[in-house]
Amino acid sequence: MKLLSLFLFFLFPVITVSHAQSDFIGVSFGGSNLHILDEHATPLIYRGTVILPSLSYDHCSGTSSHTIFGSFHHGFLFAGAENFKTEVIGWDFSYTYLHKIATMHGGFSFDAGGSVSSFFNKSDYSFDVVTFWAKNIESWYGRHSVDLCAGIHNNFNSRNYIEATLNMPLVSNIGRPAYSASGDYNYEENDWDISCFGNTSFFPMNFSVKTQVSYSMMISERFFAVADYIFFYSRSIEPQQIRLYSNNFIIGVGYAF
Repeated sequence: MKLLSLFLFFLFPVITVSHAQSDFIGVSFGGSNLHILDEHATPLIYRGTVILPSLSYDHCSGTSSHTIFGSFHHGFLFAGAENFKTEVIGWDFSYTYLHKIATMHGGFSFDAGGSVSSFFNKSDYSFDVVTFWAKNIESWYGRHSVDLCAGIHNNFNSRNYIEATLNMPLVSNIGRPAYSASGDYNYEENDWDISCFGNTSFFPMNFSVKTQVSYSMMISERFFAVADYIFFYSRSIEPQQIRLYSNNFIIGVGYAF
């Protein structure tokens, strides 16, 4: 509940700012095919599909765009013969600014800019002992960063729009567990103390990349349908290496102010 409350706190600006501007707000739902290798917890690779609801807000002018995007994920990943599992929960939040730098024939435009982003994932590992699932360890990965962004978009006509963006962090604050499995353990509460923040890391020590392809189609004067594919990859080596990637598919509807 603490993580869900914090995620809703991050999304609050999305809900409030949409009434002060006059562009586009959308809500989507989909799934994330997530893979995690977290050597702090286990040498096994965990994989599975989790739910992925999201909200977005876009303000566009002739030469620039502002985008706020937030998503929440939750579900179970499994390893091996499904006798090991982990429950994952987390969020992905970003504010992106892009400025048009070139226009090509065919209606294609190229953009460049930056973003501020926050990604967090907590994994609760357990294993099957025939009669119940025994809890093993908790691990987490948080990244809060300033990113370099690039994009390309095209208006095929007045009703169809496609855009692709690339985000790559330059400076990040990385939150990870202590090296020892008991380093963050709170013996009074019999649980781990989770910290979303940690040490500052520069590219490429914490390497991450996020690409998003969006297609929008107007279905009425104010409403539009949208479909997004998002690929996300991240790797950090402290205190022990974690690598994760996901293929995300979401579809939804939006309203044009």
